[in-house]
Amino acid sequence: CSCYTALAEEEGRAASPSRSAAEVLDLGAGTGLVCEALRNISTPTRFSITAVDVSAKMLAKARARACYDDIEHRDILAYLQDRAAAIPVHRVDVIVLADVLVYFGELRTVLGACSALLAEGGLVVFTVEDLLQSEGA
Repeated sequence: CSCYTALAEEEGRAASPSRSAAEVLDLGAGTGLVCEALRNISTPTRFSITAVDVSAKMLAKARARACYDDIEHRDILAYLQDRAAAIPVHRVDVIVLADVLVYFGELRTVLGACSALLAEGGLVVFTVEDLLQSEGA
């Protein structure tokens, strides 16, 4: 999907040019399409990318891409809360939620948990499905 390429390009632009590395969390990583797109963009920044997904079957497909630096078979919110509770909190530069927000009812909790982990100037980037296009309208 070209939306993943556009998302990855935006992440690449968001990475600080003064930094040689950036940490990315791909929440609801699924089969790893975002990671693959991110690895294929041209940027001087080296990305360390962690996949988090509740589905072992999806993560098996992501693992087969050999794209991620780390893969966590966990519930997204539990992962975020556990990571925020760690001392010291290890901050991240970019948090990706590609086509996953629909699985959360009320978004304040998950977005608040994301915000708690962001480094100064960090970004939360997300995609949502176009329902009109999905229904063939």
